[in-house]
Amino acid sequence: MELGKDTHSESKALTQSAHKNAVFALTSFTADCARLDVSLEEIGAIFEEHRCSPTRVQLYLDAYTKYKDSVRAVLSRVSSFARARIVDVNWRLDYNIKTNQEDKVNQLSYLVNILTQEPGVEEVKTVSFECTLEQLQDLVGKLKDAVRCVEKQVTT
Repeated sequence: MELGKDTHSESKALTQSAHKNAVFALTSFTADCARLDVSLEEIGAIFEEHRCSPTRVQLYLDAYTKYKDSVRAVLSRVSSFARARIVDVNWRLDYNIKTNQEDKVNQLSYLVNILTQEPGVEEVKTVSFECTLEQLQDLVGKLKDAVRCVEKQVTT
């Protein structure tokens, strides 16, 4: 029985697994620090708290400083890190008198266009939808609720 050989392969697999976990953890840490715009002092304190070698911490901080803006740029393209903002809203009221299938419809509908712009991009995108008066009132009510929640959080 070759017990030593099995133990060596298990140890090697464990080492590879630990290496993958460490790389994943450091990558996640770096992305979160860049996303939250964490200062170098705060990052250094975190590493110091975990008793990392000052030489390695400085190597990491140098690399972080060098690539932080690039990481933030990538995050803004692939995540909700930087959200589009509403730049304008246009609407119009349509009154449908009849359709091809029915002679008399007499239905009101609102056509709403929300113009959005991504941070750092000149292009304006349009989100369009059609809704009834009740659906529009429901949307406005939900938006007012959202405003109240934000105002409440800001004041507390």
